[in-house]
Amino acid sequence: MGMAAALTGVGAGISALGTLGSASAARQAGQAQQQQYAFKAAQEEQQATQAIAASQRTMFDTQRKTALTQSTLQARAAADGGSATDPGVLSLTDNVAGRGEYLALGDLFAGQDKAAGFRQQAGADRYSGAAAAAGASAQATGTILGGIGSLASRFGSLGGSGGLFG
Repeated sequence: MGMAAALTGVGAGISALGTLGSASAARQAGQAQQQQYAFKAAQEEQQATQAIAASQRTMFDTQRKTALTQSTLQARAAADGGSATDPGVLSLTDNVAGRGEYLALGDLFAGQDKAAGFRQQAGADRYSGAAAAAGASAQATGTILGGIGSLASRFGSLGGSGGLFG
């Protein structure tokens, strides 16, 4: 029975190495997944910054168009023989200014809202990465404990009559 016990011991050792290898692979997979989510989150943060910058450019363009519209309105009023400071003309330019400001602020809000969505997604991705790493760690621990239980079971069954310890 000495040879059988030795082979059982060698088999148990190989099984233990396999268990540890599986646990290590699970942890590495979890870390890789966490890094993947962290990279995706960094991209989303960059997209958030770009969304705000793009909305600011759109806002400035809207403000420029508003100023141009006001200037054109006053120039046409003066060219038609009226006064550029006539109360009716001033009322129209005020309306154009108000509408232009409303549209410019809407442009800025749209970009900030889009950026907020990117930032929320980045936060969710960071959370998913942390959860993946924690899950892989728990899986690795479970694999190790399962291997220990399997080894204990094998050696325990050898403890009966004629076994390794009997």
